[in-house]
Amino acid sequence: MRDYYDHAPVRIPRTPIVVSGSAGSRYDAIARIVGGLTSLPLLTVPDLIVHATGKCAQRVRDEDGETALLRAFEESTQRALESTPFGLVVLPPEALTQDRIARMVRSAVLVAVRREFESDDPRVLAALDTAVLSMLAGAPDHAIALQIVRTLELDDERLR
Repeated sequence: MRDYYDHAPVRIPRTPIVVSGSAGSRYDAIARIVGGLTSLPLLTVPDLIVHATGKCAQRVRDEDGETALLRAFEESTQRALESTPFGLVVLPPEALTQDRIARMVRSAVLVAVRREFESDDPRVLAALDTAVLSMLAGAPDHAIALQIVRTLELDDERLR
């Protein structure tokens, strides 16, 4: 890495990298650190939902119903995965339980940040089991982020 705040990524992935994880695993914070270390674009599906609807996901569910929320998740996930240059996509784990979203994510590299003792919905756990890279939360967020960067070879040799 030339400088922590370089605006151009050192390595551009050939496919989007989806970061998700167990509830309470801080997968979103870890994804932001990976983005900072690599200068890769970072899109969060919840932020894209807010941008598209003017409402947070919970408010979409409360005001417009479950079907509208599912549609918002699908459209925002598709938009994030098609965005170029490819970068990081933060996806809440419950979205992975939806068949259409799970199929979309198969075209990406799924990174799961998991807790040692998971109490998530079994469907979420099954979806996280499909991850290309599974990291155990518990170490400091920055250490987990560095491990993701190195494992996916998103860095240059000076970061090693």
